Amino acid sequence: MNKMSVYPYISAIKRNHLQTNCTNPSDSFNGKMSVVKAAPTSDVVSLRNEKDIYLDKLNVLFPDGGIEKLYNDINKDFGIDKPADLKFYGKDDGVMAGGFTFEKNEIALSLSDLLDYDTKIIGIKNGKKVTLTSPSCKLPLFIDRKSAESFINIHSKHGNLGFDELLVEPLTEDDQRKYITQKIAHEVIHSQQHMIMRQTEGIGAKEIIKAWTHAKPKNMIEKAILELQVQNSLQKSYWKDIPDETKISKNSSGSLIAHIWLEAVRNYPKVDSPEYTRNPIEQDAYLRSFEYVKNKYGNY
Repeated sequence: MNKMSVYPYISAIKRNHLQTNCTNPSDSFNGKMSVVKAAPTSDVVSLRNEKDIYLDKLNVLFPDGGIEKLYNDINKDFGIDKPADLKFYGKDDGVMAGGFTFEKNEIALSLSDLLDYDTKIIGIKNGKKVTLTSPSCKLPLFIDRKSAESFINIHSKHGNLGFDELLVEPLTEDDQRKYITQKIAHEVIHSQQHMIMRQTEGIGAKEIIKAWTHAKPKNMIEKAILELQVQNSLQKSYWKDIPDETKISKNSSGSLIAHIWLEAVRNYPKVDSPEYTRNPIEQDAYLRSFEYVKNKYGNY
């Protein structure tokens, strides 16, 4: 593995296939940015205009094909052998945040989740400024100004979370770029986790798809039905013509973490449950995406 290897994090140990419920495809790129044409109704035209505005904002932050270059660089840094197709969605596409779907080998991201926030919350301790970060998700507290002021008003009555003072500041373009980078890196790490499982002796694509069914058959009949369902899903998936390439032996440390992740997939919780951020694949992705941004681009 390269410098972004998962193995140093072994001891640290989203809906369907790590993805919110997506309905309609939006702007996407796989090697390049592309636009999906829509039917010429007034409602759809309005949605397309909204998405175009978001994409304009994205291109201001990452000009001259910068978002494509960023995505390619992140995949390279994490050693991804089969980079997922990256797709961006608007508010009305049914994607609240995004996720990685193994069967499609696709990453979906909500443009509003990436670009709607304009304010950050700062804590001051002994004259030093710190951008507040969620302890469970390792994401900075980027929200709208009204919500930020309400947050400070509540916590100022209860000790300012241990800081001398809490205050709000507008996001800078650098803040926004780091946030978007962290969000993309989080999903690429999910892609890496699945790559490691896929390359581990005794797992492979079929066992990953089986784990995502969350099924736990109780008898031979249920096992046989599950095998047929999984085989059918595999033949419809991105991986149907891609043979498993075993690179990680079953007695290695890499195999240990791959099996931990496989069980995390099999028992993947609902996104809105308390167990979600404690799931091993989410803990790993939150931690390493945060460390990736901090180490490569600096703190927020």
